[in-house]
Amino acid sequence: MIREARRRLGRQRGAALLMAIAATGLLAMIAAEIAGSALDETHLADAFRDDLRARWAVQAPVALVISALREEKEAFTSLGQKWARLDGTLTLGGIPVRFRVHDESAKINLNALASAAAARQEGTARALKKLFDRLKLDPALVDFLRDWIDPDADARAGGSETAYYQSLPRPYPVKNGTLDSLSELRLVRGYTPKVLRALGFPDRGEAPDLGLSGRLTLYSGETVNVNTAGRDVLLSLPDLPENAVEDLVARRNAEPIRELADLKKLSGMTDALYNKVAPMLGVESRFFSVESETEGGRMRKRLLAVLKREKEQVSIVYWRML
Repeated sequence: MIREARRRLGRQRGAALLMAIAATGLLAMIAAEIAGSALDETHLADAFRDDLRARWAVQAPVALVISALREEKEAFTSLGQKWARLDGTLTLGGIPVRFRVHDESAKINLNALASAAAARQEGTARALKKLFDRLKLDPALVDFLRDWIDPDADARAGGSETAYYQSLPRPYPVKNGTLDSLSELRLVRGYTPKVLRALGFPDRGEAPDLGLSGRLTLYSGETVNVNTAGRDVLLSLPDLPENAVEDLVARRNAEPIRELADLKKLSGMTDALYNKVAPMLGVESRFFSVESETEGGRMRKRLLAVLKREKEQVSIVYWRML
């Protein structure tokens, strides 16, 4: 009996030892899980902090531009004004922020293809076709875009309406309305990534980024500001001869064009020619865009914003954080 009792006691001690080992292992696993969770939470907190810092930093240039636009009192808009000299890099809390400011009236407004003013509508179509031709793109793409934007369901000569879009593997309707975003261009017949790159949309990854463009806009008063437009946009304007464009660029570099009538002084500009080109042109701008980009810790942020100026009031009409 004594021998049997000793065996039972040995078995109990062995079981207790196994239980102790198991318990120790379990506690070790729990401790490791807690430590891992704490580490994950630390990483999450760091990521949240970096994201928040980057978000605040990337918005700072917008505040600077708003302030500069509110200060501007002149009745014309030019590249010599404060808002246009803000491009550059800021450092906020150790975070570098690169940004650029653009005048949206320096670009051709695609929605002017549906302008209530017939002369402006046709002038915009001619300007776009001239631009496309200069970029070695098929001018028929402009007709496809007009058919997408105009309110009717009739295809223009060389245009494209319902039948084409309904014949696609995944059919969708024609909008028959103005564009709300430049990203809609991807839906329009013929506007392939290659075409969009040729139009100046920057490459970001596998496809062009359709946030903002250097040549095209949806935000302007349908006229092109002769003080801020690039040479390629000015050369695309119908009926404006190249010698007049070169003279215009030289004059505005010396002194901004304060009144549209000053264009009558340009080389080769007659009264008849001025009357033809004037409906497409202006000297004042109301819409401005800001592109800013930063890297805060492990978080990279990019912001696209469009601002509208009405006298001393500046409002945000487009905001896209990437």
